[in-house]
Amino acid sequence: YLQKLTNYDSAIACQKKSLELASSIGDSLNMARAFQRLGVCKKSKGQYDEAIADFSRARELADVINDFKIGGTASFAIAQCYSYL
Repeated sequence: YLQKLTNYDSAIACQKKSLELASSIGDSLNMARAFQRLGVCKKSKGQYDEAIADFSRARELADVINDFKIGGTASFAIAQCYSYL
């Protein structure tokens, strides 16, 4: 089912807004989540370099807030992106 959802440009716009809102209130957890989701969308679009940048930012934020789930998921996604390059 999820593979049929391909409106990535709309999803990217929503996540950018989410990132903006989280950033405005200093919410590192939701900033990390937004970067993670941006990375997923860009990876799905084949924009691997941009996805790596977003996943890396998610991982950096996850390290700061000690969120191992986001950090581990982002690290795995970075490795996947490099495997596609």
